[in-house]
Amino acid sequence: MADDNNDKEELTEEQKIQLLEKKNNTLKMFITVLAGISFVLLLGVGTLAYLLADQPDIELATTTETNELKTQLDLQQATIDKMSAQIQLIALQKESASGIPREAAIEAQRDVIHLIKLLQNSMRDESRMIKGARSWYEHYDQLLEALRQKAKDRIIKLGSTPPPESDADQQSPKKNTSSGSKSDDFSEAMF
Repeated sequence: MADDNNDKEELTEEQKIQLLEKKNNTLKMFITVLAGISFVLLLGVGTLAYLLADQPDIELATTTETNELKTQLDLQQATIDKMSAQIQLIALQKESASGIPREAAIEAQRDVIHLIKLLQNSMRDESRMIKGARSWYEHYDQLLEALRQKAKDRIIKLGSTPPPESDADQQSPKKNTSSGSKSDDFSEAMF
């Protein structure tokens, strides 16, 4: 200890000043570095705080826009589903007005035409057997012909062509003329 006291006493004033300046320079350097680090940390914390403060607004705006877009997408999807259902309904209705498949409706109308033609042939044959039956035959033949034309129009509306005059319908009168030409000539003579 005596040596320590001697060392302290041995320092001259000049040495003491240099020692103080050295400590002062070290302290200045330490404070400058600490101030620089503090400035960088403060700048980083400020930037981070700014970004975090703006982040919820950005997320909120993005979330709001996303929710609006999802709502619009759901509405459009519902509209597409509704339109698809309407298209299917129109396709079903296009098949025929009664909901029967189009081919079946066309076939039914062709059967109606065939039935009317058979009825007309039967009426013609019946009227030839009854004296004075020409007036009622012509009247009912016109009504049946109008019905036959309506059936042909329905077939056209269903998107098909009406059947041609079938060979069976055309052969019926020929069979009558070939089997009993005298009776046909007689009945035509009555008209």
